[in-house]
Amino acid sequence: GFINLVHPEDRAIYLETFSRAAGKNTLAQAEFRVKSNSSTQDDTQSSQDEIGYSWVEMRCKPLPEEATGVAHDDEIEQIRVVAVTRDISDLKAQQAEITHARDIAEEASRTKTRFLANISHELRTPLNAIIGFSDLLGDKRFNSNATSNQLDYIKLIHQSGSHLLLVVNDLLDMSMIEAGKLRIKPEVFDLCTLITSVVRIMQVTADVRDVRVSHNLDEDICNITADRRAVHQILFNLISNAVKFSHDGGEVRVFLNSNSSRITLSVMDNGIGISPEVIPKLCQPFVQAESSNSRTYDGAGLGLSLVAGFVELHGGKINIASEVSKGTCVTISIPRHYQVKNSNSKTAQNSAEGHLDSAARKSA
Repeated sequence: GFINLVHPEDRAIYLETFSRAAGKNTLAQAEFRVKSNSSTQDDTQSSQDEIGYSWVEMRCKPLPEEATGVAHDDEIEQIRVVAVTRDISDLKAQQAEITHARDIAEEASRTKTRFLANISHELRTPLNAIIGFSDLLGDKRFNSNATSNQLDYIKLIHQSGSHLLLVVNDLLDMSMIEAGKLRIKPEVFDLCTLITSVVRIMQVTADVRDVRVSHNLDEDICNITADRRAVHQILFNLISNAVKFSHDGGEVRVFLNSNSSRITLSVMDNGIGISPEVIPKLCQPFVQAESSNSRTYDGAGLGLSLVAGFVELHGGKINIASEVSKGTCVTISIPRHYQVKNSNSKTAQNSAEGHLDSAARKSA
């Protein structure tokens, strides 16, 4: 008569569990709904699919033949199965609360991502105007009456606007990565030439603090297939971080090696280093090694998170090794030739569109 208490939709599961235990002579278990002893149920309880039913878990196991105490007919084999059932309504309620809380957190994350994307777009237009008009004001052909102090102020406006535009672009890239909307645009280019170019650009900044930037490249690496803009951003962020956290008179070294299928790029400095407990968090957005209110170094904490996002989009890996007061080495490994996934495959398309959704949860 117990089957009459089981929810009609779950009776097949109930019977199949007994059959599995008896047929395979093994432990079998299942979760299903049964009529509750209480005539009234809280209709807000999320663990119940219908009012008047509670969730239970049943475990079934066949009894040894000698334990049944039943004489067997020669033609009919009798099997005894013992079943233990327990009420798991509270557990289901907790699971439902966790699921609900997770859904709220994911929606908040999506809202934050949309906000960052929208605010980044809104900021870029006026910033481009500020930078463009400050260029015009700083040109003596258009502003010949400007004094030296005014030209200095105009230069500061241009520098500040350019710096803010870089931050806005990083925010936009980060929001697109988290939303899974950033697409890799592979092209063939010379990686050694790109590295040399970025090193020369960063050397200008490094010269202010007498930091030397050198590179040791594998000359066998010429062309790779990847997103040129993303690789440029990876190089720029890694080298600029290394320069920023180096001591005056320090050194930053860039190494490039490869095999037939992958390239390995390392950026090493002998600067302030990072505490071991902070390293696992560095690839999360807005996380900084120095978290006090009176920080010595500027930045929004997006550099390494962007690097990690771009590397993962390429199917690569990132590793950070550091020791306080001795320096840091960041190593990335990506395929030498990025393979474009089949866009006609719905599975591949869904995988690409939801790319960093799972990565965000994993890193969280």
